[in-house]
Amino acid sequence: MLRPRVRSRLTSRRLLIAGSVLLAFGLLAAAAGTVALFLRRPGPDGLARRETNTPVLSADVEPGGPLQVSEVLLDPGDEQRFTLALTITPPPGATAMQLSLDPQFRNIAWQPVVEQSLLSVRHAGYQMVYLRFRDAADVVSTPVVAGAMVDPTEAAATSSAAGRHQPAWVRPLSRTELVVRVEAGRIRLGSVEPYDLENPPDGDRLSWGLLGPRMIHRDGSPYGFPVSERTDVIRRFDELDGRPLDASAAVAGQWTVTLDGGPARTVPVRVVSRPAGSGVDGNRDPISAVVHDFVLTLPEDLVDGVQYDITPPEDLVAPIGLTFDQTRTLSPAVRVNQVGHGVDDPKLAYLAGWFDGMGETVATSADRFQVLDEDGATVYEGPVVARPVGRDLGERDLTGTPVAELEFSAVTEPGGYRVCVIGVGCSYEVTITDNPWTELAVAAARSTFHQRSGVALGPPHTSFTRPRPYHPDDGLDVLATDYSLLQANAEPEIRFDAIVGSATEVVVDEAWGGHFDAGDWDRRIHHLWYARNAAQLVAAFPREFADDLHIPESGDAVPDLLDEALWSLDFYRRLQLPDGAIRGGVEASEHPPANSTSWLDDLAVYAFAPDPWSSFLYAGVAAEVADALRPYDPARADDYVASAVAAYDWAAGQPVTETQRPVVDGQRNVAAAGLLLATGDPRWHQAFVETADYLTVGFGDDAMLCHAHTRCDGGWLYLQADESATDPAIRQVLRDRFIASAQASLALAENTAYRWTTEDGNVPLVWGLGPGGAPHTSGLLRAYLLSGDERFRAAAVASAGYSLGANPFNQVLITGFGKEQARHPVIVDVQHGGIPVWPGTPVYGHHQLNAIGNDQWAVEFVLGPAGAEPAPDQVPFLWQWYDVPTIAFFNEFTVHQSHAEALFSFGVLAATG
Repeated sequence: MLRPRVRSRLTSRRLLIAGSVLLAFGLLAAAAGTVALFLRRPGPDGLARRETNTPVLSADVEPGGPLQVSEVLLDPGDEQRFTLALTITPPPGATAMQLSLDPQFRNIAWQPVVEQSLLSVRHAGYQMVYLRFRDAADVVSTPVVAGAMVDPTEAAATSSAAGRHQPAWVRPLSRTELVVRVEAGRIRLGSVEPYDLENPPDGDRLSWGLLGPRMIHRDGSPYGFPVSERTDVIRRFDELDGRPLDASAAVAGQWTVTLDGGPARTVPVRVVSRPAGSGVDGNRDPISAVVHDFVLTLPEDLVDGVQYDITPPEDLVAPIGLTFDQTRTLSPAVRVNQVGHGVDDPKLAYLAGWFDGMGETVATSADRFQVLDEDGATVYEGPVVARPVGRDLGERDLTGTPVAELEFSAVTEPGGYRVCVIGVGCSYEVTITDNPWTELAVAAARSTFHQRSGVALGPPHTSFTRPRPYHPDDGLDVLATDYSLLQANAEPEIRFDAIVGSATEVVVDEAWGGHFDAGDWDRRIHHLWYARNAAQLVAAFPREFADDLHIPESGDAVPDLLDEALWSLDFYRRLQLPDGAIRGGVEASEHPPANSTSWLDDLAVYAFAPDPWSSFLYAGVAAEVADALRPYDPARADDYVASAVAAYDWAAGQPVTETQRPVVDGQRNVAAAGLLLATGDPRWHQAFVETADYLTVGFGDDAMLCHAHTRCDGGWLYLQADESATDPAIRQVLRDRFIASAQASLALAENTAYRWTTEDGNVPLVWGLGPGGAPHTSGLLRAYLLSGDERFRAAAVASAGYSLGANPFNQVLITGFGKEQARHPVIVDVQHGGIPVWPGTPVYGHHQLNAIGNDQWAVEFVLGPAGAEPAPDQVPFLWQWYDVPTIAFFNEFTVHQSHAEALFSFGVLAATG
């Protein structure tokens, strides 16, 4: 067996394996990727100001560049509105400029050139701003981009007023309950950096162990920086900005409520504590920020206009007050899509309490709701309608509390609104625009751009810099292994040993490019499903997806969605052998070490051996992309078709075991359909029919299984082929079955309390198969495109609404969107490399703990010690999501499961809005 050779870069699979406590703690280490922002008193313009460090980000556009974010402003009269203060350095000759949060500058007017400007922001999280200029000859410059973090509750989370925690807010949960939220700290992430152990800087002291240095102490500090197993990289430890809160002591103490200055009354209190962010300190001990929601039960209903002053235990939490206004006060019980609604979209909000008796009567506490415009005028009033509970996906209770639905589809005028339940309070802002879905589709594509391997990231295309990782010109050698991805998929528990044990000394040239998977740096051919979805959008809606995404290829003849798809497809084409065989991607010798970034790691990297499954998968996607590419670059399209045919022919001649045959034949069928689409050749029609067993055998209402990317993709590609090359009877069968499959998803949505759905109600709700940042709506939307049945599109909109905030947490499960969102996706370069969490990453979302395997390590070693309350494995499924980057099954993602599905769902909704 060959020993793995240490190389200058690393690629790898997942950050964590369920049950691997070592990895769980080792990867708690994280890195500062955003600017620190601090609240200030209102300025002369009435806006409370937050100042950034200088520069805004150490990795932002360089100081003195054309665009800087100097401050983030918070409107003291409206906690939902933010403003970015911008400093602009226009180039000579500029006569006009555009500022936008949208890289496509849709509906953005040109304005006179100024050096200072304010830009309104609807979302919290890390935001990117785009700027371009125009001169007197109407020549438009290349855009530049800057970024800053919008964090409206940071000041409260990190404050320590007289030794007490400052609440972030107090809001009503029901007619008789108030919630006091205390966010205990923010994690300030360290980052890895090169370090020369033989020539340490002055002031550094090294602690030595049996195998060499293990800690580096600076400036006499008793705390040390852990030294990586690799002696040229160290790790700066993380810090908790703010302090932990003893929630048990706070609940045990006395909480009083005073009404309009009357006598103080003691009230009972319960708490829900949820970790939100994690790291490791200088002693390698885990640290966590935790969000605590203290629920206070009042002796009578809330009264409109009354001031409620709350005094928590004096030594733990500072007092806070609320003047209740049932038409303005925000309530976490009113849950809405925080990103936006199209004019003609169905519009749904939900009213619900929490689990374990907290707010069980919320959903039945009112029978009417109102929709108010920005001026406070009532534009709609409707009934509060109970949703089914306990019937989720086959008579299960995944929700845990009664839920009511508030439908306001009749409101169609563009603008900002709030949904208010009398006696309870109001939702976050609800916006209606011509098309909110385009914003999400663009964000999904831009997020995929940020996952590129083999190229540096930086200005002018993004607001931070990341060195080039995994490129042969930087010293990376990728060795061939005789172990295939087809084998690795079947036996993941031994893949690392098998990859290394089957390694050769053959260097695979040009094994660079593609998109990093999940939080680490392997590239597997599954990622081509993103290219497939991009090609489908461009082919079906060429006008809607002709705009630029502000990527390096912007301005060429090819739509940017296809350019991003080709970045991945070209990687696998470079891996194609002369006989047509396709390698399934690249993998490292092990999981990434704790202290690593994509540009610093040095594990050995291997290219999988070719296999028929990977080759068929490539052939189908290459043919489909060629068909979408043909109107823009016919010569390049012909090259891809030839490459696809060669891959198919090689794969068709390979021996396959009986165990492998169903898997291989599934992709063979898709490849035949793709080649039929691209060429119209009768050969491929015959090949499709021979492998399409789902046309006649074992079909059920849910059998298209779009999440599996076999019959759903093959049948769909067949239907997109020229009718003259296909059989009308087969087309009808496929059409009927897509519609039957969508009807099954529709029925699932009818019985979930928040109208989310999935492609198959029988799959375990784990690792991204449950509701998360990417809606499971491909089957619904394909049926809609075939039939025009608005029920299917409406169900997809409602299911997407769950991803966008209409859920028990009021949290958008996509980074950079909404007032509350996922903030800690599993991106190792963020946790360790000082890179901000860019917008548009959809996280896996809910994961049913202990449904398969043993996930108890996450409860016992991460969530439990961090202070999660109640126990995470004891709460209903729809509460089993925690914003912690060390737990991959909640906050990881993949290019094919997450970005690809989000792009298709939001893209079709955008094109059909």
